[in-house]
Amino acid sequence: MYIFSDEWKQFKPPDDVLQQCHQVLITDNDAKAVGEPFWKIKKWCRDNCKSFVWFDVTDVSDSSYVWDEIAAYYFADEKDVLMFTMKYKSGK
Repeated sequence: MYIFSDEWKQFKPPDDVLQQCHQVLITDNDAKAVGEPFWKIKKWCRDNCKSFVWFDVTDVSDSSYVWDEIAAYYFADEKDVLMFTMKYKSGK
């Protein structure tokens, strides 16, 4: 589900907060490998990671031959980053 207006920006944390977080990037190929779209991965984060802060998707199809979109997931705690990375970036 995409929001086509700028409404989501009112909920986005300030950039200085996001810069203090740990960022994990998930490509559309990573998401396909685990069989879950970005929004389901976000739901899993909200349900399982207490330090989950934010999620953002960037369209890179014009500049990448490999990926169409890359999602950035932001966490405040390294433990959540480790759990998330093991689930979604472990090469399943």
